[in-house]
Parts: sequence; C-alpha cells; structure tokens
Amino acid sequence: MIVIDRDGVRPMNQLDTQISYHPLPEARNPLAQRYSTESSMGVGRSFCVQQLSGAIDMQTTADFAAALDRVLGRAPEAVVLDMSQVEFVSASGLGILVNFCDEAARLSVPVAVVCSRAIDRPVRACPVDIPIDIHGSVESAGWAVITSAVSH
Repeated sequence: MIVIDRDGVRPMNQLDTQISYHPLPEARNPLAQRYSTESSMGVGRSFCVQQLSGAIDMQTTADFAAALDRVLGRAPEAVVLDMSQVEFVSASGLGILVNFCDEAARLSVPVAVVCSRAIDRPVRACPVDIPIDIHGSVESAGWAVITSAVSH
C-alpha cells in the first residue's frame, strides 16, 4: 500500500522502532524528590521509551509485536510507548497493543501510551477490560509510569 500526502508518494508498510531509556527527572522537582526517597526507584533509575513511527498494518504487525516483545524482554520497571509518529494502526495492531498492556500489567510493569489523535480515537474505542493510559507527551507519560511504579 502507498500513501500520497503533501510530501509525495511513500510506502505505508514501514514501521520504525527505537528503544531508549530516560532517567528520572532531576531532584529539583518536588515529586521526584519524594519518589526518590520513598521508593526503590531512586535517582539514577530510568524508564523505557519505545518510540514507533510509520504504520502498523497487516504487513508490519509482526515488527510491532517483536518490538514490544523486546521491551518486556529487557525487564523494564516502567514503559512509555511513544506512538505519536504512528500514522495508522490496524485492528490487529490494536490487538497486539492490548495484549502487550495485559502482559505488562501481569508483570506489574506500568505502561503509558503517547499518541496522536489518529491513534487515540481507535485506542479509546477498544472495548477491552485493560485500561490503556493515553498521554499527549512523553514527559506526561513518564510521570505517569513513574508514579505508578512507585505505588506498586
């Protein structure tokens, strides 16, 4: 499948992934100070950010699933899925996302998803029992998973 947009013609069946680790915020933030002294997630710890871009469709769902498996395989304390650059998610991609969130919850790994409106609407429309924590920025999602990890 190809997509024609204002930048021209490009293949839609491409998914790019990148994992990074973000340190907990500096101690100048009162919330960070509180959590660094009250929990095992002290200063110097990090949360995993899996950044995705492109499309999650029939041709890339295996890549999406593999990227998410790699994340949990590294046993992170918390995960932010940055899907803000994902242009499309198929129903099977949403199923993989739900399964990932379910497995992470089973492992007590907090997950937050950053996504654009194009992805936000289908995710929120999913009739599932697993709540998917959606945010507008990596910073907001990072605070959410840190807060959640501390409370476990």
